[in-house]
Amino acid sequence: MSISASYCQISSNLESDAAIRCNCSFKDDKGNLICHIIEINMMGKTLSGSVDNAISGLQYLQMLRVSSNQLIGSIPESLGNLTNLETLYLNDNQLDGTIPSSFQYLKSLKYFNLRYNFLNGQIPPSFGNLSSLTTLALDDNELNGSLPQGIGKLKNLRRLWLTSNHLTGGIPESYSQLTALEILWVSGLRNPGFTFPKKANLVNIYSFDLSFNNLIGEIPRFGPNLKKIFLASNKLNGTFPSWITHAKSEPSQLYDSLKVIHIRTNISTLLPYSDLSLNNFTNVPDVNRENGTLSHLPNTIIIDYISRKGRECPAKYHSLSINCGGEEVKFDKQKYENDTALSYFYESPQANWAYSFSGDYISPTINASGYIKNLTCGVSVPEAQLYVNARVAPVSLTYFAFCLRKGKYEVKLYFAETLFSKKEDHSIVGKRLFDVHIQEKPVLQDFNIKKEAEDANKNIMKSFIATVLDHKPLRIDFFWVGKGSLYNPPGQNGPLISAISITRVKKLFPQSKTASETRAEIFALSELENQNLVKLLGCYSNRGLQLLIYEYMDNGSLEKVLFDPDRPLQLSWETRYSICERIALGLEFLHKKEPPVIHRNIKASNILLNENCEAKISDFGLAKLYEDDDPFILAKAGITRKYMAPEYVSQENITVRADVYSFGILLLEIVSGTRIDKNLGNDEDTIYLLEKAEKCRKHQNYEELIDKTLKEHPSGKVSSETLHQAITIIDLAILCTEHWPSNRPQISDVVSVLQGKKTVEDIRTLLETKAYQVS
Repeated sequence: MSISASYCQISSNLESDAAIRCNCSFKDDKGNLICHIIEINMMGKTLSGSVDNAISGLQYLQMLRVSSNQLIGSIPESLGNLTNLETLYLNDNQLDGTIPSSFQYLKSLKYFNLRYNFLNGQIPPSFGNLSSLTTLALDDNELNGSLPQGIGKLKNLRRLWLTSNHLTGGIPESYSQLTALEILWVSGLRNPGFTFPKKANLVNIYSFDLSFNNLIGEIPRFGPNLKKIFLASNKLNGTFPSWITHAKSEPSQLYDSLKVIHIRTNISTLLPYSDLSLNNFTNVPDVNRENGTLSHLPNTIIIDYISRKGRECPAKYHSLSINCGGEEVKFDKQKYENDTALSYFYESPQANWAYSFSGDYISPTINASGYIKNLTCGVSVPEAQLYVNARVAPVSLTYFAFCLRKGKYEVKLYFAETLFSKKEDHSIVGKRLFDVHIQEKPVLQDFNIKKEAEDANKNIMKSFIATVLDHKPLRIDFFWVGKGSLYNPPGQNGPLISAISITRVKKLFPQSKTASETRAEIFALSELENQNLVKLLGCYSNRGLQLLIYEYMDNGSLEKVLFDPDRPLQLSWETRYSICERIALGLEFLHKKEPPVIHRNIKASNILLNENCEAKISDFGLAKLYEDDDPFILAKAGITRKYMAPEYVSQENITVRADVYSFGILLLEIVSGTRIDKNLGNDEDTIYLLEKAEKCRKHQNYEELIDKTLKEHPSGKVSSETLHQAITIIDLAILCTEHWPSNRPQISDVVSVLQGKKTVEDIRTLLETKAYQVS
């Protein structure tokens, strides 16, 4: 997008909503009239590429509006030269990088919108010097750090949106004195708790959102213009503010924590819509159901559990599958029950399950039918029929299963982001984030379906184990967490679920084994003591419940450290190389046992890191405890498809070389920082990590495969020593992942290469001379 003043002569022929507007009243040094571009408005024109530096030469530009396009890359620092700019709209694109510090020079800027991008870093403190600013929208990015004190100096500021970032700390006291402020949305701050200033002077505030902030204390009083107040998931307490019940407001939502107060009585009729549950307030006024619409309270299902006590459900209801938002379907010999009700609370005809949902965060009215989505996208998997429909909730959605017996259950949750998926309406840039709790315990936090599934219209299933007690239901909560997109489309940004399956967990050990045999076999594993294996400390067995107790590993799994976007630490190359060596040493120990122990499940999630980032293999050798003819147990014990050696599929004899194959896959993930099953190509040219590694080796372009976070040199390249070791790792990985087991090295020789005692060529020569005995 290259634009110069020559555009002025054709601007009159452009459509008004994509105009380049000029002012021809300027004079040059000789007094001649001259034209200059003063406005660029190309909103929603499917522009691609990056923001052109050439725009910074348009020194008379007053408005730049290129929102709702497909722009990528960073924002040029040179835009800070546009000192006459009054309106800057770069929102709804895919821009990344930090906000340019040069923006501090845009002293004429009034309207500033960067929302719905991927910007990171901190909000520049110098924004406090933009004294003309009336609108600042930075929500739905990846900004971090604390809120700048200086924003509290912007006396002309009327609208401030900072929601859905990774910001920390509290609200600076200076913000409470922004007397011109009409909209303040700052939710999702990470902090241990803070109090909003009691002497707030927000006399013109109209819409106020401090939800999901750990806000403590009482609600401060605001001016008479307040219409919308959102204080979801905080820790507010004290007497319920009487001024709210007398304010001429629109929908008020004052949720708090997860402590339910069931409000069934009358609030002032001046509140046409109210949702006041989930708070710790006292002296809550009455609500009249006829005068005040209170038909969708979050988590306010009143169920008489006592009446259910002792009630026996038919055996077919001891498990449960629900096609959320859809008609009854059958998949994998399971019947997924109809879930097409439109009410805010629904109990199935068999009384074996129920749901309740709540919310309406933006709009004053809500149509329940709008939260069942018929999705005709192409999710191409055997279980595709489970993704044709989905149920969406604006704020919270809760499912209850009533007829389960006491014990442990596997809960499978099926997701596919098919709502934020279209380029035509720009919904593809939308982000949906929510939490999932099972039995009131968090199991997913800031869950982003599209990110987890690695694209829109792709399915993902999450599995969890939950315990059901006598005469108690199993409860699954989906909570919007005040993050993600709010307007794209309106009211559809809360949790989304396609299907739920709840089945009894099968016993871990075969029925034929006695308790003493089970214990003896577990304690046999305890003899596998090695510094590169997670230590088994003991076991517990009672009434069919077997637990293994391992040492605690501070830094969790290698999978989380490598792939989690919120990973707690970055691994240096030295640490990665050490991890490779330690895993190899651990496998060497297992393979040299008599008889050899085949791990069967080497993968990133089974490599744990201690406080010093020293790697240890976990879940080792458990496959030897199971019966080979039980497919469910084999799936639990030893097979993860993407790490699986080809001989598993061909049902050939499994040897220690199967572990070598899985280790080779893991080596590639460590050196590249990329999952083995991630498509590194495009829609027309699919290429996965193993294939790319082979191409890089063929063309001697190894550096292309190395994790970009390791390229810390100003040149953008790794050091020569790192590159040399990375080449060794990649060559080893390719050798370890040969199709035929006889063409793979023994793990002891892999250790020798990693320790510098042999080279990869030495091992390849041995393999070519068939000097190996396959074991």
